[in-house]
Amino acid sequence: MENLPKDVIGKWQSFENEFVNIGNDGSFIRIDNKKVKAKGILREENGRLYIKRTDISDEYVLAYSKRNDVLVITKPRSTEAWLFFRIGY
Repeated sequence: MENLPKDVIGKWQSFENEFVNIGNDGSFIRIDNKKVKAKGILREENGRLYIKRTDISDEYVLAYSKRNDVLVITKPRSTEAWLFFRIGY
């Protein structure tokens, strides 16, 4: 996908043991306790991630920061954030 930062593509794990897989095509899936929590498509524009969910009817914009193998993404409609570390490509 053209508007997808290449450095976020891959497999990520949070310290709460959630997993996110971000594909080359911008698709993502977030899993917690072996249950799908979210699926959708993401793109980057002006330093933000634009999310379109495919498992439910929802869209939102999230702030993110990527440094080395750590990815921080704000949670939708919240002041909290996920902290992920890379576990694969």
